[in-house]
Amino acid sequence: MTVLLEQMVLYLAKVHDVERVVNISFVNCGLTDVSIVQRMAKLEIASLSVNGITSLKVFAGCTMLKKLYLRSNKIEDINEVEHIRNLLHLEDFTLEGNPCVKRAGPGYRGILLRTLRTLKIIDTTQVTGEEVRNALWNSNPPVMHDEHNEESLNPFDAYHQSAQQMSCSASPQVEQLVQVSPRPRRPFTAGQQEQELSPDPPGTPSMGAALRLTLALAETSPVRTTVKWAQQTRRPARPCSLCATTDARRWTLAETS
Repeated sequence: MTVLLEQMVLYLAKVHDVERVVNISFVNCGLTDVSIVQRMAKLEIASLSVNGITSLKVFAGCTMLKKLYLRSNKIEDINEVEHIRNLLHLEDFTLEGNPCVKRAGPGYRGILLRTLRTLKIIDTTQVTGEEVRNALWNSNPPVMHDEHNEESLNPFDAYHQSAQQMSCSASPQVEQLVQVSPRPRRPFTAGQQEQELSPDPPGTPSMGAALRLTLALAETSPVRTTVKWAQQTRRPARPCSLCATTDARRWTLAETS
């Protein structure tokens, strides 16, 4: 284990206080512990490539950091970038050569752009506006699950599930009535009267069976509002006053005669 010591930093930075250090460069020094950077509140540039650094947590307090070079270290988890999410001045970041880059795959740059929104250069390559838009567009939100039930809370899944339950709960009578063969029709040509249709083939439900089918479907459906009008008796039409008067006169003449 090789630790970055305070004396090493002060000697190369030519300062007398670690808190005044602005720039450090320790490349290919075999460093595994650089926790001293937590005391460098004014640090802006850190060149620590080709070492044995395994975590980014020590850089969380370097709020003035603008450039961080960590090429070819031993950072294995890409989620380590969450520790430096609040570095609002970070513009140049190098992480290539670490195991986490290979594990993240092609979406490696997108992960960095979604986490570190201020980046302008990643691994010495300029970040484009289109790349930022694609990274933000392709972000996948987590799927919500009920803590007591592992079923998905997606409304479309709930709709399909309820539809399947309705189809399974249909009665045998409804299933028999659903199997209705279409009534054959002959083509109609101009200048000719439509010929009378041939009688229905055996087994074809009549109009009464179709009505019963409608009522049965209404009973099995959760919403029973489409066929209630069919079960009500129609209100008789109100007779005309003139006709009523004429009928009364006719009865009067018949009685007097």
